[in-house]
Amino acid sequence: MLAGNLSEKGIPTPLTRTMFSAPMSRVDILTSKEIKQVLDTFRLMLKYNQDLDRDST
Repeated sequence: MLAGNLSEKGIPTPLTRTMFSAPMSRVDILTSKEIKQVLDTFRLMLKYNQDLDRDST
């Protein structure tokens, strides 16, 4: 595949041969099990996953 970029002044640069590889991740909706796994391993959930009663003193 041939790819080119723009220079800092917006001028097209010469084309260069470029190799691309397929992404190593999945582009899809997470399952409930996957969401639970992410949330269970997310350290900030311990601090920020608490309900607050802002109306009380």
